[in-house]
Amino acid sequence: MAVSIVVTVLGVYGGFREVASDKVKMLQTFGAARLQILQKVIIPATIPTIGSTNRLLFQAAY
Repeated sequence: MAVSIVVTVLGVYGGFREVASDKVKMLQTFGAARLQILQKVIIPATIPTIGSTNRLLFQAAY
């Protein structure tokens, strides 16, 4: 259980770091708050990474 949590956190963190910084800077230029940047750019860009991480964890569990 603890291993799967660590793998999930590292996978999602890696997905967050892969988000294009130019998109974040563009939203900051237009005055977006941190929550708006998270909702509009970071989470949608990270959904494939979260999905693949969960798929690998489910496969390892069975």
